[in-house]
Amino acid sequence: MIEFFGLPGSGKSYLVERNKKDVQFTEVKVTKSERFYYGLIFCILHPIISSCFIGLILGDKDVKTFSLRKHLIMYIYMTRAAKYQKSKNIKKALIDEGLLMMFISITNIPSFLEDFLLRSSVFTNHKIFIIEASDEIRYLRMKKRGRYPRSGFFSNKNQKENLRSIEKNYKERSKKLIKLLPDCELICNN
Repeated sequence: MIEFFGLPGSGKSYLVERNKKDVQFTEVKVTKSERFYYGLIFCILHPIISSCFIGLILGDKDVKTFSLRKHLIMYIYMTRAAKYQKSKNIKKALIDEGLLMMFISITNIPSFLEDFLLRSSVFTNHKIFIIEASDEIRYLRMKKRGRYPRSGFFSNKNQKENLRSIEKNYKERSKKLIKLLPDCELICNN
């Protein structure tokens, strides 16, 4: 399995599209029913990791509304967990936004817990590409596609604040990924 990790607009989805054609990989996508089915299997097979992520979402002081918490758990977390579980049935799997992306969505993860999660076999058994692009390029790409992360939950002012928080988390955590994960590579996509 190959997973792409990067900020919104860095080119994760573009690289998945390009690579699945060039090297005959299969992009892992999940339907609504698969999200529930594979997500539940992942949670059963990985109860500690699932409990940690769900607990972190529930305890995140920056997630102020019930609807955003529900969205983060039921849609974001379960979709990403389902992609991981479904990828086990695919010989050459590509994931553009997997569980690693949860590390930039959640603030205030205690360092010991972050290290524990990253060292789990869930993250150490596949290739990870960290995708970087300049802020200018990323903002242009987001503007062109007409959406920003969690745009349905924030006013314009709060949206920018949310994006800054994600960018800060990314800068801190991408360095840690390179240090802790055995098969991790940085790609500049300007």
